[in-house]
Amino acid sequence: IAGVIKAVLVLGHENVPPNIGLQTLNPLIDKTIQSHIFSVKLPTEVEPITKEDSGKLLVAGVSSFGYSGTIAHAVIQQAPADMRRSVVSKTEESKHGVLFLFTGQGSQHI
Repeated sequence: IAGVIKAVLVLGHENVPPNIGLQTLNPLIDKTIQSHIFSVKLPTEVEPITKEDSGKLLVAGVSSFGYSGTIAHAVIQQAPADMRRSVVSKTEESKHGVLFLFTGQGSQHI
């Protein structure tokens, strides 16, 4: 679930989050990346996604492999511009508050 949420946030904000804790690549991995014709970039800070064609929608893929052998894949596409909601800024969010739903086994546990 966390991977799907992260992918949706990346598509919505059009920014790639950094890989936490990554400072330098293993030299063997770096050598392998440089020897191929495709470019791979592992960001160490938040970076905007650059699109060659502004009309194209972004697509993200998420894979999950469970302990019991369950495998799940999801392909998520960015919403068209006319269907997107605006992103709420932190100052705007704090004016309205945040809603939390707490549940329990019954009203006596809430």
